[in-house]
Amino acid sequence: MSTAYEQDQYQYQRSFRKPEIPRSGALAEKAMYIMQADSEWKVAIDELLGIRNYENNFDGEDSTAPPVELVDTALRFSAQLKNDLIPAPHRVSATVNQKVLFEWYFPLIYHSLEFVSPTNVEATWIPKDATEAVIHKVHV
Repeated sequence: MSTAYEQDQYQYQRSFRKPEIPRSGALAEKAMYIMQADSEWKVAIDELLGIRNYENNFDGEDSTAPPVELVDTALRFSAQLKNDLIPAPHRVSATVNQKVLFEWYFPLIYHSLEFVSPTNVEATWIPKDATEAVIHKVHV
């Protein structure tokens, strides 16, 4: 039987799979499928769709909104994560530097995916009680 740490590490490693890109016009349809299939993913998709409509100064601090293309990459990646049975992120947010961030708070590991461009994601993994983070750059 695997430990909680091993299960967290397995989920982390599975999140690196390259998402399949839906054919043109299928993004909203795919998002609707996810929303109907899993209520936790519904919350994440709702947040992404809200971020997609952000305008500059969305936070009242003069932050620039993430580009729509970057949010669309996060939506496509969400579809792949859901298909791979990865749990929905505990938090989805836009950052002050035009990026989209997914965060998971597992008992023994903190994991995040930061969408830095429409083709690149930075994955961070911090085991409990770690002194440094493991960061991987992933081309999507």
